[in-house]
Amino acid sequence: MAPNDGVEPGPSYSSSGRFSPSSGLEGRKGPRGADWFPRVVTVWGVFALVCVLPIWNGISLYTIEDWTYFQGPLYPLLLIFLPFVFLTVLAVALVLFHKAINPAFQTENTFVMLLLNFVLLLGVIIIAVSLPIADASVTMSTDLLSQCVYDPVTTDLQAHAVVLRNIRDSPGCQAEESVANCKGWKSTPVTEYLLRTGSEHECLDFCPLPPLPPKPTTASLLQKSNSTRRHHGVPHALLSVGSESTAKPADFHWPYSRVGLFTLEPRRTPCSVAIASTFETYIGTIATQLFVYGCSLVAVSLLVSFGKLTSTCEPERKPIRSGS
Repeated sequence: MAPNDGVEPGPSYSSSGRFSPSSGLEGRKGPRGADWFPRVVTVWGVFALVCVLPIWNGISLYTIEDWTYFQGPLYPLLLIFLPFVFLTVLAVALVLFHKAINPAFQTENTFVMLLLNFVLLLGVIIIAVSLPIADASVTMSTDLLSQCVYDPVTTDLQAHAVVLRNIRDSPGCQAEESVANCKGWKSTPVTEYLLRTGSEHECLDFCPLPPLPPKPTTASLLQKSNSTRRHHGVPHALLSVGSESTAKPADFHWPYSRVGLFTLEPRRTPCSVAIASTFETYIGTIATQLFVYGCSLVAVSLLVSFGKLTSTCEPERKPIRSGS
């Protein structure tokens, strides 16, 4: 029996003493022989399906005008185009693995580790993009609810909304369908955004305003008249001594409705509150979904890599010596 009968040829040392891993492997192709192209297409298609979620979320985020107005289109565009760049790099790597790598290293373990590295890379990319989106959703929601009048981002919007409210309350504009039809309206990026926001969210002005003063009634007028006659000639400072003030601070929420800027129907919720709700719920949900999705990809990559590593750590089997 020949020494190499029944043994697969493998790496060997040449006569010069150099290690040649391809020695004896001439004509041997990559994994599964000539079936590498269908497998590459299958693997690439699976990764393309994995990239559908971030692309879809990027398109959804790009179509939210509240996000693009305050934060710009950078992160939605990253979610849309980075997966395509990733898939292009993956396709090049898969082709190079089967066509340019030494056949001695085209093993199943090497191929699986290559794919796991790309899974890890995709997960890290998704997490890196989701974190700024989550931070912006929380920051914008807080600023719109608590610092709408004073925040530098919303000051210009509030100033324009106040001007439009004054035009809306003027006698010549109260009967118009929209303040855009009234004298004094000027089309600018800010006013156009207020127009679209008011129509989309069906909201009032922009920041919450203090409540309207109550209309005087007959009873209140009589009470005021009697109080004036009763305390006639008494200094106002003396009247305030020992009496508790019943005045309450101005309520800057929305306890009343008012005709909207761009409709004759009454509106109650301020636009800043509606936009903050969009940032907190819808955009926050997108950021959370992306973060969990990226963490899942990273976890799968690490767990499978650890499993492949432990599978190679098998105890060495000692040969059984036969008795003489």
